[in-house]
Amino acid sequence: KIQHGAVGRMTNLQVMCGVEGCGWVAPELDDQSIARGLLQFHHQDVHVREGAGNGGEADPREKPNFDMDRPSVDMATTEGEWEIFKDCWSTYKRMTTLEEIDTIRDKLRECCTKELNTHLVLVHRPTVLGLCNETKLLELIRTA
Repeated sequence: KIQHGAVGRMTNLQVMCGVEGCGWVAPELDDQSIARGLLQFHHQDVHVREGAGNGGEADPREKPNFDMDRPSVDMATTEGEWEIFKDCWSTYKRMTTLEEIDTIRDKLRECCTKELNTHLVLVHRPTVLGLCNETKLLELIRTA
C-alpha cells in the first residue's frame, strides 16, 4: 500500500504493507520505483516465508499468495533504479516460476514502458529481440 503526501512541490511516498495485521512501514520516499521495490522485498522476506511450510523457505513451484506487481523499467534509468529493477525482476521471475525462455522474453518486454519497447523494436527489430537470451535482452534494455 502506497500513500502519497504532498510536501511543498515534492511528493513523498510512504510504503505500508497491506497484509492484515502487519504493521511494516518504510521511511517516506520520493521515488515510486524504490517504494515498490521495498514493498516487494518486504513481502518476499516476511509474508512468503511465513506461509511456506518447509522451514521458512518458499517452494519455488508455488505461486505467491498475493498479487505481485510486475516490475517496470523506463528509458534512461539511473544506476540505482536499474539495480532495483534487476533485483525485482529476479524476484518476480522466481516467484512466478518463469522458466521457458519465450515466456521470460515476453514478460521482460512487458516490464518495459511503451516508449522503451518502441525504441527496442525500432533499433533492434522484433526478429533480433525474439532470439535474445535473457542476459542479452537485459543488456539491450539497459543501454536503450
